[in-house]
Amino acid sequence: MTTQGALRAGAGLVEVFVPEEIYEIVAAAAPMEAMVRPIKSYRDLLKEKSDVWALGPGLGKSRAAEILDLIEKAKQLMVVDADGLNILADKIAALRLCKGERLLTPHPGEMKRLFPDKKETRAKTATRFCNRFPVTLLLKGSRTIGAERDRPLSYNTTGNPGMASGGMATFSPASARDWPDKGCPFTMQRDLAHGYAGEPRKSRFFSKAPVKNRCLRVMSSTISERRLTSFTVRRSNFCEKGLQSWATPTGFSEPTI
Repeated sequence: MTTQGALRAGAGLVEVFVPEEIYEIVAAAAPMEAMVRPIKSYRDLLKEKSDVWALGPGLGKSRAAEILDLIEKAKQLMVVDADGLNILADKIAALRLCKGERLLTPHPGEMKRLFPDKKETRAKTATRFCNRFPVTLLLKGSRTIGAERDRPLSYNTTGNPGMASGGMATFSPASARDWPDKGCPFTMQRDLAHGYAGEPRKSRFFSKAPVKNRCLRVMSSTISERRLTSFTVRRSNFCEKGLQSWATPTGFSEPTI
């Protein structure tokens, strides 16, 4: 689904690197537009000239040392999710050694493994995490939070409870492919597209709960719609110091929380 998400989000050439022992299985299941390539070691990917990496979904932890090397040493921009985050949780200090920009997309459970600490609001957790590590963070959940050091927080106001199903966010790492060029607000814009694609009012495919494959069907059209080519950032009175901000698609009203 990460591969499909990248294709739907408008990536040009999408390559899927997998261990040699599962190459045939993945090649048979992958979208025909993607190129599946077998590798002996994930360290070999340091020689590749890809623009952006999406790392984590379906990865497992059997090659954790190789994955950590890739996260630390790859100079390209990298989105880290799922098992990539679980591997990082065992050596979180690696985030201070990265040679390229990193975007982390944890759900609440993954965030607790990455940053186990005292009980506090998600906003405070996201802010402290980005103050400690030089990364961009998308903390998934109801009102997904976009955080980056020395920048106001952004909140995704789209989506619905029906999206709280396993694997729904698997294609979100790929949909954030343009994050490096536009910064955290644009990353949130792509996350808005993800959430809006899952809303029942968006598509005839949905009733009450969206299905992952159906979200993919409308992902590209959602991104291209004018309402998501720009978004409004509104600050509440509490946030005038730049601590937080709302990110909502243009034309949508600000939520009450």
